Amino acid sequence: GLSYIHPQDADYFFKLSGALRFDETLFMGSKQDKGSNYPSGGNIRAAQLYMDGGVGKNWVYNLGLDFAGSTVGIDNAYLSYFGLVENNQIYVGKLSGNFFGLDGSNSTSWNPFLERSLQNIAFYPGDGLGVSTDFWWKDGGLTLSATQPDQTDTTGVIGKRDRWLGLARATFAPVHEEGDVWHFGMSG
Repeated sequence: GLSYIHPQDADYFFKLSGALRFDETLFMGSKQDKGSNYPSGGNIRAAQLYMDGGVGKNWVYNLGLDFAGSTVGIDNAYLSYFGLVENNQIYVGKLSGNFFGLDGSNSTSWNPFLERSLQNIAFYPGDGLGVSTDFWWKDGGLTLSATQPDQTDTTGVIGKRDRWLGLARATFAPVHEEGDVWHFGMSG
């Protein structure tokens, strides 16, 4: 992406980046061979815009926009703080539940397949407003989160009760060298 770092103080920065996922299907052959069963075509699967920045030594912000069809949604919107204890970061705002497993905690830019795994989709806890914290050390980490998932009700039911989620993920990586990583994790 594009980035700007303040020349006198690297703690003040701004970064603009994004992702565009485009699928194209092309079937070879004549009209007689494929008929109308195999049409060629393209599809924009996702268009996302990310804005990140630093405001001083311990503060970072993030805003992620997701362009789906004719609507624009907020993917992430949070403020985070680094200065409470060493190797810790606290997030407040609209948070993603992607950290629930290893597959979900990686950027989709590094995903080798078109979609995340079925396990990741089936157990995805959802995005929502809340607070989260990460602790990390040389061989592992711990993530704790309390969020209220988005209350998107497409059924028209009024009076849907509020629900809060508490999530945790612990990881252990006894081997983490270039080209050789052992990662064990547990989420709940």
